[in-house]
Amino acid sequence: CVGASITATVTVNAIPTIVCPANINLSNTVGQCGRIVTYTPTITGIPVPVVTYTFTGATTGSGNGDGSGSFFNIGTTNVEIIATNSCGADTCTFTVTINDTENPTITCPANITVECPGDVPTPNVGSVTASDNCPGFVVTFRGDVITNQTCLSRYTITRTYRVTDASGNFVECQQTIIVNDQTAPVITCPAPVTVSCAAAVPPVNIALVTASDNCGSLGGPVTITWQGDVISAQTCANRYTITRT
Repeated sequence: CVGASITATVTVNAIPTIVCPANINLSNTVGQCGRIVTYTPTITGIPVPVVTYTFTGATTGSGNGDGSGSFFNIGTTNVEIIATNSCGADTCTFTVTINDTENPTITCPANITVECPGDVPTPNVGSVTASDNCPGFVVTFRGDVITNQTCLSRYTITRTYRVTDASGNFVECQQTIIVNDQTAPVITCPAPVTVSCAAAVPPVNIALVTASDNCGSLGGPVTITWQGDVISAQTCANRYTITRT
């Protein structure tokens, strides 16, 4: 017999294996409601596996490759990576969490000065200018604090507004409202009278005087007082002029 030899090549394929990175926890990029995240899973297998990814949660999407370099929204995204070849498939999962650590911005209405308590504007969140890197912020009125009060129509109000974003970050601003009544009341005296005798001079009667104030009742009551009588041009006991104030 004559011997013969045969040479053969044996190819050994390997089922895919994939090792995902640890869970990722990062802050947002300034001015953006998320950030681009890169990562590197370890993937082996013969033949070279086909890799696909799926995002669920705060960010959704799928496609070829491992998804590294994608933009991830604020919140937690579940990442699933699948490696597949002719021998089978392997899967790994991890999470990417992006935290919104950026405060909103807020601008209060301009400071103002008014004369009367009735002129103080009511709180209005619509007069506040606010913005945030993410949608969903809320503007609220936090309260008024009164200081430097010397009377009912002279004091300072410090009005505070707050803007809070969907992640609980917040910032406040204050508007100063000065109440400063500088307008004198209006008074009307009784009409001048002429009498024949000193005994006929009418007594002081505040009820005959009318008065009003620009701030009305909110500025407090208008107080009328008799300031005195001044006698002039007197030529005898029954001839003179009284100026009553």
